[in-house]
Amino acid sequence: MRHLSGSSSSIPMRASPSRGLPFAADLYNGTAHEKTESYLHGYITPALLQQLFPDVPYDEDAIQLTATEQLEPGIEVIGMVFAGYCYLVFFVDVLIASGGDALDVQTYADAWNNGFVPNPASRLVKFMRSEAEPGNMFEPESWPLRDPRQIWQFLEVLAAAMVQHAGDEGQVQQYFYLPENEGLATLYDRMSRSFIRGRFGVTFECVTRPDPDSGGFYGYQRQ
Repeated sequence: MRHLSGSSSSIPMRASPSRGLPFAADLYNGTAHEKTESYLHGYITPALLQQLFPDVPYDEDAIQLTATEQLEPGIEVIGMVFAGYCYLVFFVDVLIASGGDALDVQTYADAWNNGFVPNPASRLVKFMRSEAEPGNMFEPESWPLRDPRQIWQFLEVLAAAMVQHAGDEGQVQQYFYLPENEGLATLYDRMSRSFIRGRFGVTFECVTRPDPDSGGFYGYQRQ
C-alpha cells in the first residue's frame, strides 16, 4: 500500500454547530452520541470533502494522510485514506467539547477519567468514514475494513495522524480517545503500548485508561 502525507494549512469551512460536544452528565443519559454526531457531522460539507479528498475514488491499496486543516480555533481535521476508504479524523479542544464550561471538564475528569484533568488545549479525537451519517458515524460495525487483518495497519495510520497533528499543533500536549466498543478499546490499548516504545517516532505516555467497570477514555501525553 502507498502512503502519502500533506503539509499543514488552514481553511475556513465552518458549519456553525450550535453547542459543544457532550462531556460529563451528557455521557450518562444516553444523549452523548446524538449530540456528538450532530455537532461533528455539521462540519462535513461537500467543500471540505473536496478539499481533503480531491481524487475520489481511490485505489483499494491507497493509504494517505492529508494536510492538517483548521476548521476554527481549537478544531482541526485530517483526511485519512485507508484501503481506498476516506475517513475524517477530528481533533477538538476539550474545553470546546465541554461547551466552554471548565466545571464540566472537571466533572468529566472525576467521573470518566479517573480524576485526571486534561491540560489546556488538549484534544478529544474522533474519527469516522466520510460517507457516515448521524446515527451510524460512531458505530464500528457499520464500517468494517475490507480485510479484518488490516486492523493493525489501520492503527499505524491512525497513530500517524495523531503524530502529524502533534507536529503541526505544538501547543497540544494531550489527546483523548473514547472507545466505542471492545475492539476499539483493544486498538487504543495497543496504540498506547506502541507510543510508549516510541514506535511511531514521537513518544507519548498513556496517562489515563478506561475503568474496567464504568468505562472512560484513553489519554496520551507527549513526552
